[in-house]
Amino acid sequence: MEPTELKEQTEQIAEGPGENWLNRAIAVAVVICAVFMALCKVKDDNIVQAMQASQVDKLDNWSYYQANSIKGHMYEIQIDEWELKLKSSDPTLGPAVRAEAEKKIAKWKSDIAKYDKGKDDTKKKAEDAAKDYDKFNYRDDQFDLSDTMMGLAVALFALASLVRSRAVFGIAVAIAGFGILMGLSGFYQWHIHPDAVTKFLS
Repeated sequence: MEPTELKEQTEQIAEGPGENWLNRAIAVAVVICAVFMALCKVKDDNIVQAMQASQVDKLDNWSYYQANSIKGHMYEIQIDEWELKLKSSDPTLGPAVRAEAEKKIAKWKSDIAKYDKGKDDTKKKAEDAAKDYDKFNYRDDQFDLSDTMMGLAVALFALASLVRSRAVFGIAVAIAGFGILMGLSGFYQWHIHPDAVTKFLS
């Protein structure tokens, strides 16, 4: 056997255990990332559905609020118009007409009070729905950032396996750790939200 061949085989034998360890570590890390990403995906999909429902509730309640405002405003115009007529000396307004007008004015004022109360209720519901949407969106950002970091980590794990680099593996582990932290923040509603990163990605 040539000395050069003997040297190459010796180097391969020496490097073998380290390479096997790295490959096994990469395989385990990729599986962990894949499982965690799948769990986050399920939870994030549910949060997106809740966001959509909150958005619909908000829009519906604001539409109802505007409808009540328009109705109340129309009654206010009619009340002003008839009150001016009743104060005038119009000979066409007999006692029966005046009595009927006063009954209608009282009813319109009652309707306005009802619409005002409905406006307050729907406004609160719309504001609550907006708060729910913001809360869900906060968690959605966390899951989105987690998914981005985990995807980047998986790509770096593949690169580490290809070039057999422990340094690249270490970087991938750090990125995956940050991705797991963001995913857990979404699950447990921790207030960890790198605004600069999420704004850049959104």
